[in-house]
Amino acid sequence: MEDAEIVTFVKNKREEVRVSLTTYKGAKLLNMRSWLKVRPEDEFRPTRKGLTIRIGQIETLRDALNKALELIEGEEDGEK
Repeated sequence: MEDAEIVTFVKNKREEVRVSLTTYKGAKLLNMRSWLKVRPEDEFRPTRKGLTIRIGQIETLRDALNKALELIEGEEDGEK
């Protein structure tokens, strides 16, 4: 598997989050990392803030995110 960037999205004015597939010491990983731009003229640089998990744990993460979405949607339905 080659390294691949999956998505980048804006976190705030100076930060973005990048999600990518990587390989480290033979282990296939999902990397979700915050990237920071200190000054407008700077390039984004990775921070220590983030999460790296083995590919085998992606389904567990997906299930947790789906559960969070269900809870959020349930709250939104209750507000209407």
